[in-house]
Amino acid sequence: MPIIKEKEEFPFFKLGGGIYDVIVMTQACDLVNDKVEDVTLCALMPLSEVIEGLMLKDLNDEVKKNFNYNSLTGSQRKKKNSIIQKLKSGSYLDFHVINEFNDPQKPLLKMDYMVVLLRQTYTLPKKALGKILIQKREERIRLLPPYREHVAQSFARNFFRIGLPIDLNINPESGII
Repeated sequence: MPIIKEKEEFPFFKLGGGIYDVIVMTQACDLVNDKVEDVTLCALMPLSEVIEGLMLKDLNDEVKKNFNYNSLTGSQRKKKNSIIQKLKSGSYLDFHVINEFNDPQKPLLKMDYMVVLLRQTYTLPKKALGKILIQKREERIRLLPPYREHVAQSFARNFFRIGLPIDLNINPESGII
């Protein structure tokens, strides 16, 4: 997947790429009915990596170097549990947690808890993505309703948040109401 590595050298950008776990964000009905030429994808990251990143976020460099995720102090465990609760409740607008998948009937098709990185989006041409999927005829995990709609709603929340420069200040004594 092509990604822009450095953005400061306008109009020339350094491109990079790699193989990522992603989730398709384009609506299934638009894909099936050929209403789009490009497919929007979001990166996936293991839940454990997101939690560790959020725990390290506010720490200084020295503490980060010595941080041991496998032997947490009491306050660090408390912070970890708080982060997990915030992730589950949707308090972090950048993230959406997807449940683990483990079907004994399909032992090769497993997935730990993953987090959709809602602000890390990619767009690929639908035809190119189709060719990749034809070449790699592997079975894929699909979200079922209402879970896929829940992810879509979280994704949309990143775009429809509106901050007004001036709050509405309606005086109920003014006779308007």
